[in-house]
Amino acid sequence: MTTILIIAGVLILLYALALLITAAYFFRIALVRFDRKKAEAKKGAPLIQIPSGGADPCPDYWENSKAWYGAQSWQPLSIKSDDGLTLKGALLVNGSTDKTAVVVHGWTGRKEETGTLARLYYELGFSVLAPDLRAHGESEGRYFTFGYKDKKDIVLWAQKAVELGAKQIILAGHSMGGATVMMAAGEKLPEQVKCIVEDCGYTSAYDQFYHTLGILLPRPLRFMRRGILFFADVINRAVQGFSLRGADSVAALAKASVPVLFIHGDMDEFVPYQMQEKVFDACASDKERLTVHGAGHCKSIAMEPALYRQAVRAFAFKYID
Repeated sequence: MTTILIIAGVLILLYALALLITAAYFFRIALVRFDRKKAEAKKGAPLIQIPSGGADPCPDYWENSKAWYGAQSWQPLSIKSDDGLTLKGALLVNGSTDKTAVVVHGWTGRKEETGTLARLYYELGFSVLAPDLRAHGESEGRYFTFGYKDKKDIVLWAQKAVELGAKQIILAGHSMGGATVMMAAGEKLPEQVKCIVEDCGYTSAYDQFYHTLGILLPRPLRFMRRGILFFADVINRAVQGFSLRGADSVAALAKASVPVLFIHGDMDEFVPYQMQEKVFDACASDKERLTVHGAGHCKSIAMEPALYRQAVRAFAFKYID
């Protein structure tokens, strides 16, 4: 009996060690800052490769939007976060309008990659403020917070827009940016923020990581997901001071007071479409949703550009003059 107990104890210890090592690696590739372009070019670099789902409806759409962004006269901006980081952004002034759209990029992205959203809102008559989230682009920071700290940064960016003359503000983001603006909905926003448009944001960082591990791990090892996330959460609490469950769009939306438009492609394999149901149901404010059939992650705007534009325009101008 003693021998059996010793063997069982050793096996449990080895399993826990395996979980801890895997969790530490996952924390490194998911939450520690890295330059995606350099990492993609470097063999063996830690990258999470996940299919977005759906066909690429218009390969040139992204390049055209990127080229449009680069051709505009952006004014550099900066703010200080509540915890002392210098955060960078850029402003594109659109004539004498008092309307500003704050457009937020996704995980490992940067402001220059918001061209699809920036162009849409600019053409709808908004000035555009595009921030680099903490630990992204030109902004300071070592760790990604998946919306937990970013939501307060977005409040500060909205306040910055007010200082620059904005009287009517819309918050918009896709993927992690979509989750960030949803989480910001639960904060005390400037009264000038009139509505929010989120595109394919997740319910919480924990839920998103659980789903992601289900894709990354071989089927026989998927039972390890909760154990890996337990240790990843322990590491994140020690390093960043918050739980992954705390980056929670659902809880934030339960406190929302500004209207929210939810957009999601039903072929999204990265942030599953089912998450839209949960965030939509949780939202306490006025709300609408758009499902783009056949669209994968962040592809709704390219799959159905006219429909996307029409939905955003109709929603936004219910609340903005």
